[in-house]
Amino acid sequence: MVSSWIQNEMSGCRTSDKRLNNRLQRILGTLSREPQNSIPNNCEV
Repeated sequence: MVSSWIQNEMSGCRTSDKRLNNRLQRILGTLSREPQNSIPNNCEV
């Protein structure tokens, strides 16, 4: 489930590819849950 703040942040950030939208949501969720990890580590979702 995607957090409401992620949906709010992404409201102005839509791509034509649904897969990219889903990936961005997963990355944002991981960054918010594990801010101590590096960005490259969090992007490996």
